[in-house]
Amino acid sequence: MEKLIFYILAAAALAGGLNMVFRRNPVVAALNLVVTLLALAGIYLSLGAEFLAVIQVIVYAGAIMVLFLFVIFLVDVDKVTVGRVAPLRFPVPILTLLLGAVWAAVVAGAELPVFGTVAEQGGTGKSVGEALFTRFVFPFETVSVILLAAMIGAVVLAKKRSVE
Repeated sequence: MEKLIFYILAAAALAGGLNMVFRRNPVVAALNLVVTLLALAGIYLSLGAEFLAVIQVIVYAGAIMVLFLFVIFLVDVDKVTVGRVAPLRFPVPILTLLLGAVWAAVVAGAELPVFGTVAEQGGTGKSVGEALFTRFVFPFETVSVILLAAMIGAVVLAKKRSVE
């Protein structure tokens, strides 16, 4: 039964991700990203990590998607004009796909460290907090500074310029 639920959630995540990439309307693409994020939250639940599932829904499917939609409406995608097609437009995705396949083969052949499942580590708030503020404190704080810089950049870009 657990495998069936996993496969259903994985198929939903994959369908939402593919739909997001291939949609022309950015709002519909963002809503498909929400479907993907909710499916991932379901996978976290099936692994016994309730805290991570709730954070996935609240932070990513909630707050981050509001920011994405804010940026989509701020940029006003309908008025953005598309220039002529670059000559390297078609070979680049093919090259990216080939490099991704090579990378996947390298990773599949590598011996990766085993960290255990989320359920074994305990997907509780306490275990996540202990991991963030002990082993992963430097990456956690680095991401905080990067997000702060991105927020300042968004404010600068959104600021109306006065015409003198």
